[in-house]
Amino acid sequence: MPANTSPIFTITPKVSWGTTNPIGTVAVTSTASTSFDGTTSAVLLYTAGSNGAFVQKIIFEAGGTNSTAAVARIFINNGSTNGTAANNTLFTQFSLPTTTVSNTVATAHIEVPLMLQLPASYRVYVLISSSANLGAGWYTSVVAGDY
Repeated sequence: MPANTSPIFTITPKVSWGTTNPIGTVAVTSTASTSFDGTTSAVLLYTAGSNGAFVQKIIFEAGGTNSTAAVARIFINNGSTNGTAANNTLFTQFSLPTTTVSNTVATAHIEVPLMLQLPASYRVYVLISSSANLGAGWYTSVVAGDY
């Protein structure tokens, strides 16, 4: 097996977030979807640069009270429209808990490790399965770097 003689490292660190919001602040996902193909109500979180990118993780922070549990689904898109199912793949999914706003107890904090190398212009989308879990929404941030 040949050795990698040209290791690659990220050049430009990036923190990115979704921009759809119901409460007037950036980064709260706002529209529920039961889609398993990424075509409906998916929020764009990150786009890889012209030389590709490394995506370390996505962080979910509850924006306040969300009254039911839900599922967050993370999709990788090939850089074309996510409205075409063949351009997306369901990369991972996980449960989002109910949350209650408080000034004395922190709400849910979830980190989803991706550790994923993306080709140039590929994208990361997320959607949430239950509108009741979006009462206050979820702040979503991506920790990544472009090559």
